[in-house]
Amino acid sequence: MTFLDLMDEARHALQIALDRLGLSELRVKLEPPPSPSMGDLSTSLAFEASKILGTSPIDAANRIRDNIPVSDLVLIERFEVAGGGYLNVRTKERDYVNRIVRQVETEGNEYGSVPAKRLKILIEHTNSNPNKALHVGTIRNSLLGDTVFRLLKFRGYDVEVVNYIDDSGAQVADNVVAHLFLGYPISPPGDEKYDHYCGRVYAEVNERAKHDQSIGEKRRLVLKLIEEGGNDASAIAKELSKRVVEEQLKTCWKLGIYFDLLNWESDIIRYGFLEKVLKRLVELGIAVKEEKGPNAGCTVIKVGKLPEFQELTNPDEVLIRSDGTATYVAKDIAYACWKLGSLGEDFRYEIWGTQPNGQKIWTTTFGKGAIEHPDFGRADRAITFVDKRQEYAQKIVKYAAEQIGGNKKKEYVHFSYEVVSLSRKTAERISKDRLELGDRKMVHMAGRKGLVVNVDDVLESLEKLVIEETKKRNPEAPQDWIERVSRSIAAGALRYAMIKPDVKKVLVFDIDETVKLDGDTGPYLQYTYARANKIVEKASVEGKKLEFHAELLSPDEVLLIKVIGKLPWVIMEASDNLSPRLIAIYAHELADQFNNFYEKYQVIRAETQELRTTRLTLVLTFLQAMRNALAVMGIEALGSM
Repeated sequence: MTFLDLMDEARHALQIALDRLGLSELRVKLEPPPSPSMGDLSTSLAFEASKILGTSPIDAANRIRDNIPVSDLVLIERFEVAGGGYLNVRTKERDYVNRIVRQVETEGNEYGSVPAKRLKILIEHTNSNPNKALHVGTIRNSLLGDTVFRLLKFRGYDVEVVNYIDDSGAQVADNVVAHLFLGYPISPPGDEKYDHYCGRVYAEVNERAKHDQSIGEKRRLVLKLIEEGGNDASAIAKELSKRVVEEQLKTCWKLGIYFDLLNWESDIIRYGFLEKVLKRLVELGIAVKEEKGPNAGCTVIKVGKLPEFQELTNPDEVLIRSDGTATYVAKDIAYACWKLGSLGEDFRYEIWGTQPNGQKIWTTTFGKGAIEHPDFGRADRAITFVDKRQEYAQKIVKYAAEQIGGNKKKEYVHFSYEVVSLSRKTAERISKDRLELGDRKMVHMAGRKGLVVNVDDVLESLEKLVIEETKKRNPEAPQDWIERVSRSIAAGALRYAMIKPDVKKVLVFDIDETVKLDGDTGPYLQYTYARANKIVEKASVEGKKLEFHAELLSPDEVLLIKVIGKLPWVIMEASDNLSPRLIAIYAHELADQFNNFYEKYQVIRAETQELRTTRLTLVLTFLQAMRNALAVMGIEALGSM
């Protein structure tokens, strides 16, 4: 944890200086400066101190620096005053880079992991409606969730990943209507993938519903039948949902996404969890049955007096409709209570199957269930990945679940993110149907209109592009190797494209930009790793102990090692702030620094043996750091490509 050690040393030294100046109340904040030329760490502490001391920031910075106990410093060479009052930190470079290299050698695949509190964290992601294939909008949810899982797991948290299957909602009801009343066959004609077929049926039913009011009436009937259970409609809904989920899981597995548990919404109803939660909300005075007004006959949760809801015109949320059916928010509240263990009850479980990585995947069941099973739920922290459009609903869920739980130490977190759109060019290329785009430059997903681009189609298109490039670079390689590597590159490209952009902004996905080897892409990271690995293979030094001479390093090489040294800090920041993009930004910076080194310096043909072994050690150190960063992002580190 050398960079973190550096931060601790700087923070401790600055705190002593503040204490000596009578400024103990100030909090020391440190971060890397905008440019490496400014040093290794920087703080704007003097600007706050100057207000209390009644002097200029420059004078305050000098006074802080002069009160630092220099004799106690181990990693730090000096503190410098710069930029109108900033304090910059410079390390004792030779000792510092030596420590980083040895730490990476010692920790290996664990390098970057910073021990965390012993907490159980439950992550819910993907939760796509089980009536259609996963599209690129949904897969951002999956990939953000999976990357956060990998980050937290790497830190040592006890992490459980669940997929919530909404098999009793309106979208599944539309497909049941199609099969029960509109003559659609249960199984698709020809070899059409089942989840793709269901998505097409769903879109067609919604189009027909615009001109046929009876479809809406049938939908309401089917919804009620599904909730009641024990009838043809509920049986079709269960079978349809199961078959679609099987196909959705296959898509997830292509991207290295795996689950511990499948939760079925219908089980929340059948186990009585929903009824129990509603009763508790009424007892707490939070939920009431409205006698008049627009929500007459409905059970609603009253939140209008809470500060976060006061700006809304109609903040109260319907939980039970006047016809007795539950809204998805009501079911989500019950589910959130199960996650945090505040229900006092549990599901029964059985094994669904074995995933390609060998991991068992479990499912809730209303059947007998397994006698022995993992201890699901009862988490200290539950993180739910749902896009920004559901922010209001998620606030309701969080409020209700925490009121029922009453345990202030348990936390419900909504991970919000913006939706995915497609560039016009990508939508036209991938969609198998003709799109009416007008003059639009990007395309928003709309499952009801059939305006979606499925992940399977994206991966297929990516693989075709990559196979062509891989063949050019490796004309003698066997076809099975080309296909395997191309699948890995395609998956890495999509993963990186979904986690790197800011989650607060709409992501415009463009397939051509995603697979570039020289851009801000997953393939660029994989290519850089393969390039470094080739050096090690040529030198035949894997596993050998090499001499390292820090004094021989150029400034470029020192900078590369310093970037390697930041990985533990980046992992900690990314996991603590639930910001997977930080690891993507870091990996791109690391790749850039290595490629700068690669273009400038000879490794195998270095001028001396000492320089050769030093640079080979540097390459090995880079490979380990990049391998660990890629693993956290779920991207395969390819030895060649």
